[in-house]
Formats: sequence, C-alpha cells, structure tokens
Amino acid sequence: MTVEVLISCMYQKDFSIIQRSNVQTDALIINQCDIEKVEEFQFYNTQGKICHARMISTKERGLSKSRNMAIRYATGDICLFCDDDETLETDYETKISTSFERYPKESILIFKIKHPKKRYSSQTYRIGYFKALRVCSCQIAFRRERIPVSFCEKMGSGTGNGGGEENKFLIDCLKKGFKIRYIPLLIMSVSQTDSIWFHGYDATYWINRGWVAKMIYGKLVAYLYIIYVLTIRSHKIDNTNSWFKKAYWIHKGFFEKR
Repeated sequence: MTVEVLISCMYQKDFSIIQRSNVQTDALIINQCDIEKVEEFQFYNTQGKICHARMISTKERGLSKSRNMAIRYATGDICLFCDDDETLETDYETKISTSFERYPKESILIFKIKHPKKRYSSQTYRIGYFKALRVCSCQIAFRRERIPVSFCEKMGSGTGNGGGEENKFLIDCLKKGFKIRYIPLLIMSVSQTDSIWFHGYDATYWINRGWVAKMIYGKLVAYLYIIYVLTIRSHKIDNTNSWFKKAYWIHKGFFEKR
C-alpha cells in the first residue's frame, strides 16, 4: 500500500518544498504559477528510501482546481492532501497505511493535526454530516480508486466565494455512501498563517456564508441552518454588526447565483 502526498502550492521554483514539508513518500506537487510544465525528481527520505516526486506547474488558479488536478494525476494507493504551510510527521506513512489496513471498509480517514487553534478527540469515531463540517483538507487521506468525487471549483481560496470546499467534498462522499472515520493519530503540523479569504466579519463574510451554506447543504437544510445561525450563533460570532445587517447579508448570499 503506497502513500502519496498531494501538495498544493504557488510559485515554487524548485523541489525544496519536499524538504520543508518533511515528505517521506512519493509526492505530487501542483504548482500554480505563470508557466505550464511537468518535472520529475527522485530523492532520499530520512530513512534512506528512494522516493519519487512530480511537479505539475500550471497557470490555473484556485485551490479547488489544484486539488482536482492532484486527484486526476495521483498514482498512490492512498493520497493525503497537503499545503505549503504544513510539516509532516516523519512517521506519517506508517500511521496512515496501518490505519487503512485496520479499517478496510473506510474510503476516507481523517487524521489529527497540530494547530494552535484546534483541539481533537483522543478517540476514533465515524464521521457523519455534522462532523464533516469541522474537518480541514490537510486532515483528509483517501483511497484513490474509491473516490469519484471532485472539489467544487466555485468554492475555496482563489474564488472570492469563501471556504468550505473540503466540507462539501466530504458531504458529497457521504451522500454516495462512502464511509469516513476519524483517527486520533498526529500526521502533520500546520503553521498559524493569515487566512487568504477571511478578512473579518464584514458584508462579504456573511454574504459568502449564506451562499456557501446553500452549496454544502442544499436549499432546504441550508435555510434551516441560516435560521440557526441568526437566532443562536450570530451574536457570538460577530457582535460588531447589527442583527438586521447580518440577516440581510446572509439572505443576500443565499439567493445569489454564482
């Protein structure tokens, strides 16, 4: 069972991201830049094993497009999403491969990451529709041959429409009957960097939140979610804007067609 890391990045001039990310297995790098080029590179990991890396440089833009390209060109049995601000644990390959062997019916496993703002359970559990909303993309490892689902390219960094693309991806997988489980094993650390799409609780945030909810849940469930946010959550999230402004903005996003 081979593990391949799928790295999304921008404007990389060489393969140094392999060392910075502590990659110990084969890797596929999707490098969004200003050229179209495919390169290959062999390297020794820290255990002296020869690994193979490929870099696809592309003029395409958008994180979801990068993820989809990585899925299309991946060759590993098990694939793990990664970005350029993450550092893999040296033993991630063993943790991932043994976990998939232990749970042969699961198509996707969600792992623990080290992040200054996140806390994770020490127990394994099945991921359902609600818990899928709390997952970030760098936690996701999947069996390549079982995943016909792609990321929504209208969502994610680079689109201006806000995040949530990984949550929609997981929910789409659940709708198709794929089993997803959380595994409390640490596989990487994430640097605390500023969000590309979040710039405060302004009109854009609330408009995008309404639109993203519709994309993830569908109209009926999304509207129930919006009612929940406005009645219970909105004052905890944002106490700088009035309830009427937030209600107007989130409804505006909900009814938008993009």
